[in-house]
Amino acid sequence: MVETDKTDETIKSITLPDTLTVKELADELDLSAIEIIKELMKNGVMATINQVVDFDTAAIVLTDLGYEAVEKDKESIDDTVKDEGKDSKDVFQSLRYNLDNIENAEPRSPIVTVLGHVDHGKTTLLDKIRTANVANSEAGNITQSVAAYRAQSPDKRSITFIDTPGHAAFTNMRKRGAQITDVAIVVIAADDGVMPQTKEVIEFVKSANIPMIAAINKIDLNDVSVDRVKQQLMEIGLTPEEYGGDLVVSNISALSGEGINELLETTQLIADLQELKARSEDRAEGIILEAKIDKNKGITATIIVQNGTLHKSEIISTETTYGKIRSMNNEYNENIDEAGPSVPVIITGLAEMPVPGEKFRVQKNEKEAKKIIETVKKKNKKDSLKTAAIASELISSGKNESDETKHLNLIIKSDTQGTMEPILKTLDTFNTEDVSINIIDASIGSINEADVSLASISESAILGFNTYTETGAEKLADQENISISSFTIIYDLREAVEALINEILGPIVTILEVGKVEVKKIFKIDKSEMIAGSYVIEGKITKGDHVKIIRNEDVLAESIIANIKREADDVNEVNAGAECGIKLSNFNNFEENDQIIAFHINEEKRTL
Repeated sequence: MVETDKTDETIKSITLPDTLTVKELADELDLSAIEIIKELMKNGVMATINQVVDFDTAAIVLTDLGYEAVEKDKESIDDTVKDEGKDSKDVFQSLRYNLDNIENAEPRSPIVTVLGHVDHGKTTLLDKIRTANVANSEAGNITQSVAAYRAQSPDKRSITFIDTPGHAAFTNMRKRGAQITDVAIVVIAADDGVMPQTKEVIEFVKSANIPMIAAINKIDLNDVSVDRVKQQLMEIGLTPEEYGGDLVVSNISALSGEGINELLETTQLIADLQELKARSEDRAEGIILEAKIDKNKGITATIIVQNGTLHKSEIISTETTYGKIRSMNNEYNENIDEAGPSVPVIITGLAEMPVPGEKFRVQKNEKEAKKIIETVKKKNKKDSLKTAAIASELISSGKNESDETKHLNLIIKSDTQGTMEPILKTLDTFNTEDVSINIIDASIGSINEADVSLASISESAILGFNTYTETGAEKLADQENISISSFTIIYDLREAVEALINEILGPIVTILEVGKVEVKKIFKIDKSEMIAGSYVIEGKITKGDHVKIIRNEDVLAESIIANIKREADDVNEVNAGAECGIKLSNFNNFEENDQIIAFHINEEKRTL
């Protein structure tokens, strides 16, 4: 939130957070987003209404507008942070449920998050646990979204598991999964060891003070060293119990199942030590884990009940939306009528797309739910006409820029909020001095005619992820010659964006000088045609070569060798040390001592 100090009547001091959107800055300054965008463009920054800018960038804009910018104390973001050396933007905000009054409370199942580096076997482990083949149903065998489901430990008690993506683009989704967990299992492949995402998720878990188990996977492979992995863990401050520390380590093979029962027993034991409890008779409350739009069901949300029991037809509200639950399904898509503590469930009936990570609560009635929603300020609400106007002005202004930066305008449509985050993070990595990615609009749902109209106005390409294109939008895109591409794997989307960037940047052009000629004598064939009697000084000249005609060190013109003669014969090429007659295309203004430089133009496909 931007804070304004109005004690100074001449210069207003404005406190800015680390980051904020263009719209947030405009609202606080009581200016239009277009004015802020123009100020950013004056300083060489291309931005859209919902784009996030950092403090330094925003401070430059404020200075130009006559304000003094002050950076907000990072420590104030979280008053509970005691470590002054830790950047608060990395501080873990736990959403685990703490029951204030344990009277009449009963034990609840633990919520366990499985984390780790990509391809280290997280989803395969969970497949083995719940004896289902989720990995093969995932596009590219990579978990694209957070999934939550229940399984049984060897003593037949229930455990709720959350599977999160492991590749770098999905940082926020991993954080969200870990925020509500009671126990974290960090999967580490014995052949790879501790990798970048491994260290990242360990930091998530440590900062939240969540009990952690290190599951060393793939022990069935030959030539792997479990001790090497333990040594790597000690190098980052985690000492296994067998070496006198408090880190629980389990050796497993997700493929064969070796060690998995022991892992589940250990997980249940650690959960028991926490004495996790909830009251099933309370009105339900919990967390929105994921949300998406289904073309048949509308808005669906994956939620986890943290306390109480959720019933079909009850009215729930979050900070941004509310609705009466029309349907409830478990992880196997079976219809259910209620869900108690620690139970994940997929619901329909919300009026608008909820934000993953939001808390939900059951309300007495719709009137109460509406009242709660009205008291919360909605952020980033988009007006499509306003966005189109801003996009149009932005693009038209960008065309007049004198710099050499190329701009790629994109409209992104995704099936869920959770997948939108890594897409935008991935696209941001392409911004360089040579190319700027402008996200004209990023929203959830199918690709519709309004998206195509906006793309036409803003000269954008449309990228869809796990969504579909409506028939009307397809027809309009054909008429307007708008590119629409759809993807199910984020790496494929990344490659498509690379191809678009390479297209707008064009090929890499290199010019190679191949021959140098001096004009010795001029032969006039007729009034409009001349032959340059020449001597090849260096290299070789060939019919069809590109050439520059140089006189007194100035380039007179560029042309192409139309013909070469040696004595009376037409030839294709002449090497250094030989005389010849040269005729050029569309050039006849030769003088003696002119130099003709022959060169080849090579074009190489650009790759990022």
